[in-house]
Amino acid sequence: PPYNLVLHTAPLKEQVRARSVTRPREDPSGCDGLHRGHGRRGRCADGLSPQIEDDAWDRVLDTNLTGAFRTTRRALKGMLRARYGRVVNVASVVGPHANPGQANYAASKAGLIGMTKTVAAEVARRGITVNAVAPGYVETEMLNGLNGNLLDAVPAYAERAAAHAAARAMVG
Repeated sequence: PPYNLVLHTAPLKEQVRARSVTRPREDPSGCDGLHRGHGRRGRCADGLSPQIEDDAWDRVLDTNLTGAFRTTRRALKGMLRARYGRVVNVASVVGPHANPGQANYAASKAGLIGMTKTVAAEVARRGITVNAVAPGYVETEMLNGLNGNLLDAVPAYAERAAAHAAARAMVG
C-alpha cells in the first residue's frame, strides 16, 4: 500500500499546529511516517552561556525539543492504532558533544536524542520505529552570515578548512 509520509520542518510550539500531522490531505486516517527537523537560521540564538537571554533559550528549546515532542506525540496516536509507523528526528552531532557558544542548541539536540531513544523503546513492540539522524557541519545558506571566528570554533568546519588548506599547499 502507498505510505503516507508527513514532513515538518517548521517549529511547532503550539499544540493546535501539530494537529495537521494526523490529517494530511491525501489520507485523513493518519500518517505512516514523520520526519521532524528544523534548519532555519532565525531559530538559532548562539552566544556564550552567560550571554544567552531566557527568551533565546526558550525559543531554541521550543523549536528543537518541544515542537518535536508535540509533533511526535500527535503522530504516534495514529501509528499506534495502525501498529505501524516511522519517525525520524533531525538531531545534530552538537547534541552529544560540546560546541562553545551553543549551549541552548546543544541542550535541545541532546534532549531530542534522549527523547527519541525513550519513545523508540516505548513503541518498538507495536511496529513503530523512532530514530534520529545527527548530521555534522553542513555548508548551507543558514551559515552564510556567520563571522569566521564563530565558524572556526565549529570542529567540523575547522577540520574541513585545514584539509582544504593542506590540499591547496600540495597543489602549489
